[in-house]
Amino acid sequence: MNKKTAIVSVLLAVLLIGIVSAGLIDYFGRITGSVEIEGPVFYATGNNINEPTLKELWINEPDLDSTTTWFEDGNYRGFATIPLGINSIYDAEYNFKFEAKTNNASQQMEVRLFTYDAKPQTNNPYETKICEKVIEITSEDYKPYEFSCYPGEISLSESDGFYWEFKGWNTNEEVRFYIKLSEGITNFRIIAT
Repeated sequence: MNKKTAIVSVLLAVLLIGIVSAGLIDYFGRITGSVEIEGPVFYATGNNINEPTLKELWINEPDLDSTTTWFEDGNYRGFATIPLGINSIYDAEYNFKFEAKTNNASQQMEVRLFTYDAKPQTNNPYETKICEKVIEITSEDYKPYEFSCYPGEISLSESDGFYWEFKGWNTNEEVRFYIKLSEGITNFRIIAT
């Protein structure tokens, strides 16, 4: 074999190896995976907004300082976010968790979530009810409660946020409800479905 034939043979071998390698990379070199996206978590806090009955609702950040809040039966305690700055929320599950107690066992408390116009043009800033549930508070000691709802896709305006309300179902002023706020215990999470 002469020198030219050896060089051509080596070049052809390198070219053939390159073509075969490219084919194998295309076949075996695919990168696959999955991504899990976590929706936001909204935490009730003890920080007042404009009035004692309205507290802040923080996004993805638990309140580590506040401990509890309370209200009398027939009254309410509300928590509101700042404007979310988005136009819609995807079809999702809303999972609510909180710890509560009452000074008079076995009382009903209504838990509701609304869209909230943070820059209201009217006297009623609560626009659309998203979820609503009546919960039987069965203990004079703190007990965990949890429920979910599936409202579908939600349309918002740029100035909308969330308003989460706890309300005594009756009007007995001797009955008080207590909600634990420490360490992010009272929160709701949006989970993609």
